[in-house]
Amino acid sequence: MHFALSHHSELRRNRTIGVSVLGWEQRFCTRCSAQWLAVAATVALTLALEIDVPLVIWGPMLALLPAPALVDWITQTWGLRESGTAIRLITGALVGMGMGMWILAVVGLDYVRVLIGIGVLVAYSGMIGGLLALRPAHQGYLLDLADEVSEAIQKSPRR
Repeated sequence: MHFALSHHSELRRNRTIGVSVLGWEQRFCTRCSAQWLAVAATVALTLALEIDVPLVIWGPMLALLPAPALVDWITQTWGLRESGTAIRLITGALVGMGMGMWILAVVGLDYVRVLIGIGVLVAYSGMIGGLLALRPAHQGYLLDLADEVSEAIQKSPRR
């Protein structure tokens, strides 16, 4: 089993989805996979269907799409629950839709929407920092991260 295209180790296998071809299995981060597929789909559909979302709706959509992923991630980080594959697929797709919307704004040089997107990013970064300051990651989460780093160091080629 290979995790080359996933930032999770064997310890977090439940956070990945696998693709098997002729007995060779590759693991992908569930949320990231859904996110990048949704980026591509959002860009493609928006361009193909010539969708133009009014700014009064676009801003709130961009601000709300990442919220479920934030709630999912922070409740896991705090040790309140463990997310499942379906939730990770949905939350990843929602984040990806927002990213696709913002990418279209950047490519289209829509400076108002680009600035709104930057504001959303800054707001979410502040929320994440504030939430982690309010309640740091639980011990089990930190130990799992330390195990993953240790495993990666052991697997890395010696210099």
